[in-house]
This record gives sequence, C-alpha cells and structure tokens, in this order.
Amino acid sequence: SSLHEEIIKKIIKKKINFFVEKPALTSTKNANKICKILKKSKITNMVGFQQRFNPILIKIKKIVKQQKFGKILSSEFKWHTFLPDHHKYENYKNSYAARRDLGGGVTFSLIHEIDIIQWFFGMPKKILAFKNQYKRIKIDADESSQSFLYFKNRLGKFNTYLSLSFAEKKNERIFKIFFEKATLECNLMENSLLISSKEKLIVKRKLKINNNDLFKKEINFFINAVISKKNKNKISFAEGCKSVYIAE
Repeated sequence: SSLHEEIIKKIIKKKINFFVEKPALTSTKNANKICKILKKSKITNMVGFQQRFNPILIKIKKIVKQQKFGKILSSEFKWHTFLPDHHKYENYKNSYAARRDLGGGVTFSLIHEIDIIQWFFGMPKKILAFKNQYKRIKIDADESSQSFLYFKNRLGKFNTYLSLSFAEKKNERIFKIFFEKATLECNLMENSLLISSKEKLIVKRKLKINNNDLFKKEINFFINAVISKKNKNKISFAEGCKSVYIAE
C-alpha cells in the first residue's frame, strides 16, 4: 500500500487509466495535488472497494439516503478478525498488513469499513480514536483500534462507533444503524439483513454472495468505464481518498 503513490504518479505522467487496490494512499500529504491533476485529465481511475457492489449494502445505502425510517440516532460497526489465520502459506509478521513500512496495520488494511461508513453517511465532523496498547499478535503496525465518528448533516446528528481488530480469534463483521423508527442490523459474514421496529419485523433477508463475484463486478465496471468513458467516477481516486483522510 505504501508504494501506491509512487506508481500512481508515474502512471499519471503517461496518461494511463488505472485501477488501484485499497487504500488508494497511506498518507494524504499529496492527495489533493494528485486529485487536482486527475480532475483536469481524461484518465479513468478507480479504487478497489468491492463491497460497494454488494447488493445488501446497495439496498442499505438507498434506505439511508431516502430516510425511510427517519433520522439516524446512532450506529456501530465492528470488523474483528485474526491476522495469523489470513494466509496460512506465509508468516503473517512478514505480510504487508503487519508492517508499518508497507502501509499495513488494521486501520488501513480493514479500511473497507471506513469506506462503507463514509459512503453511507458522508464525511464526519469530528473523530475521536484510540489505539489498543495490548500487543497480542506482536506486529509492527496497529493491531486494533476503536473510534467515534461524529456526523452532522441532513441524516441527523449522530455518533458512529467503529471497532477494528486483527487480534480476535472469532471472526465478526457486523453493523447496526439505529433510526428513529427502526433498527437495521447487517452481518457481512453471512450477508444477512434484519430491519425491525418495536412493533414488528420489517425486513429479514439473507443472500448467497460469492465474494469473488464482487471483485469481478468491480473490475468489469472499471473496464466498461475505460471503454465507454462513462460512469468513470463511481469509486474514483478522489472518492477513495476520503476514507484515507478518515483513517489518517
């Protein structure tokens, strides 16, 4: 991840369309400068956030945007996983996700959740973040973090709690959004959605989603954007940098 910026600058000079894996960058120092150059150019660019092609998240995005259940009161997001189990074929301490010099650490490596929050709610007004001091898996970069993001916009005035961890043996990837009229619960490990109010169950849905299909959808979208020169800003470099600002 820490090498993205150097390569992107070379690509831009040659005016080549590019797809970059998340995170777009690991520092926002030169982000504005790169974004301005791309805005003036005709280069199609995209950041790899495949979860934006997840039909459950697309549905939730519409629910949030349309304010179907009223204003948002609060929300909480959790993604806990165990880094040593990710790639059995390698020593996890040598992987980029574990190394600060390669742009690793839980905040940047699990930046998908930050992107989902930003996609749903926009940019936060304030952020209060904590890094866990317990080195349970003994990696060079941050292994867990907890944060509160404060939002104030047309969706309401609310806090979002975010917990990210590389040191939990139980895999969990869930979030809840508390609206005025209902509570929404999503489990991204099971691709399930539950919406309920005090009186009744409103929505209960579970989809069979092959994660690899989401990668196919995003790369096909990018290829079609290059060919047609349309919809090229769905998840542009500039859009991808928003999550980097929050992560940093």
